[in-house]
Amino acid sequence: MAIPFRNNPEVLANWRNEKSGRSKKGKRSAYYEIGVDDGNLTLGLREEKKRFGGSDRKESNWCSYFEFELDSNIARDLKMFLNNYVEGDAPEVKNDN
Repeated sequence: MAIPFRNNPEVLANWRNEKSGRSKKGKRSAYYEIGVDDGNLTLGLREEKKRFGGSDRKESNWCSYFEFELDSNIARDLKMFLNNYVEGDAPEVKNDN
């Protein structure tokens, strides 16, 4: 199950421009997507489009992502961290366990 792009928190990351290939570290307002693909946990980020006067939107091609195996130490540590510090379940996600 994947959680589609949602919200737009400011995220500090190493961003890559898909068109030019440039990379830049910085904080950007971003949408995120969380999912599992071929046994890997993926967290994708893409910068929200900018609005410059009126309803015109500037196209943004900055993105960043994390990907690691579900059975890796980082996945287990992340689960332990979330279990300890994040209370309750998300309203859209019900755990049957």
